[in-house]
Amino acid sequence: MAVLRLSGLTKRFGTVTAVDRQDLEVADGELIALLGPSGCGKTTTLRCIAGFEVPDEGFIYFGDHEVTTLPPEKRNIGMVFQSYALFPHMTVAENVAYGLRMRKVAKPEIEKRVAEVLGRVQLKGMEARYPRQLSGGQQQRVALARALVISPDLLLLDEPLANLDAKLREEMRFYIRSLQKDIGITTMYVTHDQAEAMVIADSVAVMFDGKIDHLGDAFDVYRNPRTRRVADFIGLTNFLPVAVKERQGSLCLVSSAVGDLLCIWREEGTKTDRYMAVRPESIRLSRSRDARPQWNSVEGRVQARAYLGNIIDYRISLGADALFRVQASPEDLFDVDQPVFASFAPESAWLVTG
Repeated sequence: MAVLRLSGLTKRFGTVTAVDRQDLEVADGELIALLGPSGCGKTTTLRCIAGFEVPDEGFIYFGDHEVTTLPPEKRNIGMVFQSYALFPHMTVAENVAYGLRMRKVAKPEIEKRVAEVLGRVQLKGMEARYPRQLSGGQQQRVALARALVISPDLLLLDEPLANLDAKLREEMRFYIRSLQKDIGITTMYVTHDQAEAMVIADSVAVMFDGKIDHLGDAFDVYRNPRTRRVADFIGLTNFLPVAVKERQGSLCLVSSAVGDLLCIWREEGTKTDRYMAVRPESIRLSRSRDARPQWNSVEGRVQARAYLGNIIDYRISLGADALFRVQASPEDLFDVDQPVFASFAPESAWLVTG
């Protein structure tokens, strides 16, 4: 059953359409990430769901109940903001208890629920501290505890890790994922960080221009992106303009500036501009042409390389203004200006529309 459903959700600010006829369903207990660049409409979508923005068109449903125009305090949602929005003059316990006090919950019940949720987020013993006495990660967990203590039907998180350093951010990804699964609460998580979305979410909705371009799990959006801009936004991708010559079962033969190549066939959209897309880690460099059947092998020259520790990041010039980025093991090193062959299996490349 869908706990959250958006139907034709549209929000405009003057002449700008921030959310454009958005349809989406989120299942019970699912964690979905809204992923996209700044200005794509992900936070506006979240604010409409929270009740902080009223849509111009469309509907929002929590289960079978329409809540499109319902005020935030009547939606029973938990919200974690990018800034955490903790009250600096309140202790940890007082911050967490705030939502319960506003709901007129009895004091003994407040104390019980605050103690339970602080234990769950591993902050027991810090009840009397103030936000200024906490680390960034601890403040973030207080914000989570405050959102969870009211037993919300839906948890909304808006870039909750943006203010943390890289190492702590990585730790908190796994912590939030584990906590969400342990509680089993339906969650929407807004982020512009693709790694964050792929680690945390059951499903990832990649947004551009107020619309979802691709909805799927982490493997699907990375290995089978439906459009060029999804493939370009998620990870690193090489694009080569191509023309389709013929279908060969699940593959297709395409012509390009560097010769004929095989890749996965996909008929998507109505745009006529087509590109072959292949990830840098799917390309193998060698000093002679790969003789394996059904492998694409293109002659090129090392234009630049960068040592990144576990990998070498190469730029391979293929001529005709074509360039491949290749990530390879440092075990076999290729020199700048050295002739090489870049080879990849047809199943590692796919068609996308421009």
